[in-house]
Amino acid sequence: MERVRRRYIVLELKDQGEKSWHEEWRILLEKNPSLKHPLLKLIPLHPRLVLLRCGHKQVEGLKRLLASWEGVEVLGVSGTMKGAKRKFLRDKGYP
Repeated sequence: MERVRRRYIVLELKDQGEKSWHEEWRILLEKNPSLKHPLLKLIPLHPRLVLLRCGHKQVEGLKRLLASWEGVEVLGVSGTMKGAKRKFLRDKGYP
């Protein structure tokens, strides 16, 4: 069995109005049943920043899907949570 390497996609959420990103994510999952994967997990870092944990083979598909999702900017991808925070969050002024 092939080992799945984890990747962390850093997302910056724009103003969603009254909808929370939890609701937006639930709607996105309902529209795309292929996203229901046990490795996928949203990890909140800040009210506007989220890490999306996924497998290394899912990264490109998720980036394409998230690029079409209005109100979300993909900041980048990293192999570790620590690296994601170091690379992408300090530039935006987050701790």
